[in-house]
Amino acid sequence: MSPQVCAVTGAGGHVGVNLVPALLAAGHVVRAIDRVQARDEHAGLECIAADVRDRDALARAFSGVDVVYHLAARISVSGDPDGSLWSTNVEGVRSAAHAALMVGVRRFVHCSSVHAYDLERAGAWLDESGPRSEAPRLPVYDRSKWAGELALREVVTAGLRAVVVNPTGVIGPGDRGLSYMGRVLLDLYAGRLPAVVAGGFDWVDVRALCAALLVAAERGLVLPAPDAVDYLRSNPDVDAVAAAKQIDEGTALAAAP
Repeated sequence: MSPQVCAVTGAGGHVGVNLVPALLAAGHVVRAIDRVQARDEHAGLECIAADVRDRDALARAFSGVDVVYHLAARISVSGDPDGSLWSTNVEGVRSAAHAALMVGVRRFVHCSSVHAYDLERAGAWLDESGPRSEAPRLPVYDRSKWAGELALREVVTAGLRAVVVNPTGVIGPGDRGLSYMGRVLLDLYAGRLPAVVAGGFDWVDVRALCAALLVAAERGLVLPAPDAVDYLRSNPDVDAVAAAKQIDEGTALAAAP
C-alpha cells in the first residue's frame, strides 16, 4: 500500500495502540483520535482529542484523510445504565461515517465485533452469512454492534465506501486498560480463579487483527457492492480448560502467534 493519511478513532484502546504503530511502520501519516489527547511524539503522528459522537469535530479531524479506521467503542457485560454504550456503538458509528462522507474519505474501515452476530442461533458454526444480533433477548452490547453496522449501511447508501471487520475475542500486547478478557487471563495466571467451567471461546491476536484491518483497507470488498461481506477475523476455538492449563504452565504466550 502506498503511503496515505490515515485516521484512527479509539486510538488509545487495545486495538488502537497496536494499529497506530503498524500504520506508522508502513510509512503512513496517522491522526490518532481519542477522547483524551495522547502525548505521544513520533514523526508522522498527530494526536487529536475528539468524541466520536461529535460529527463536526470528526469532520475536522478527517479532513484530508484517505482511510479512516473506526475502532472507538464501548464494551459492557453489565448492560447500558447511562446510555453511553448505545450512543457510542451506534450513534458514534453513524457520526464517524457521516463525517468521513462529508470530507471525501476514500475508504472507511469499521472494526465491529463477532457479537454483531447472534452466536446462540448460529450454533457450532458461524460464517459471514450468519444470523445477526437483533433479538431483544440478547445483551445490549451485542445488539449495539449490529445496530452500529446498520447505521453505517445507511451512510453507505449515500456514497460512503466502507468495509466491516468482525473480530472475535481480542487478546495480546498493549492491553493497557486491562480488558475483561485480559483480566480473566491474568487471574488464571495468578491462581485467583479456583475453577474453570467447561466450554471455550475463539480469540484473535491483536496483531493479527491489525494485519487484517490493513488488508481490508487495501483489498476488502466495499459496501454497497452486491458481493461485499463483513469479514470475520478469528482463530480456532480454544477450550477453556486447556487454555487454563497452558497459562498455568506458562506456555500460552509461547504458543501465541
